[in-house]
Amino acid sequence: MALHYIFKMKKEEIIPEISAMQGVIILAADCGYSRIAVELATYFEDASLRRLDESVWEACLSSSAQNLYVSIGDMA
Repeated sequence: MALHYIFKMKKEEIIPEISAMQGVIILAADCGYSRIAVELATYFEDASLRRLDESVWEACLSSSAQNLYVSIGDMA
C-alpha cells in the first residue's frame, strides 16, 4: 500500500517527507525488494534537496548482498 502512495505522489510530482520515504525504503529492503529500495532511494535523492540517512543506504546494500547470496565468508 505504501508503494502505491509513493508512486501516486511521484506521478503528481509531490515529494514525500524524508521520514516517510526512509521508512518505505527500509521496509522494501527488509522484505527482500532490494532493487525497488535502491530505485526509490535514487529517485528521492534526485527529486529532493535532502539526502537519505546512511542507514537507509546500508539497508539497501545489505538487502542487495543477501539477495545475491553474498557474504563476508564467501569473499575470503
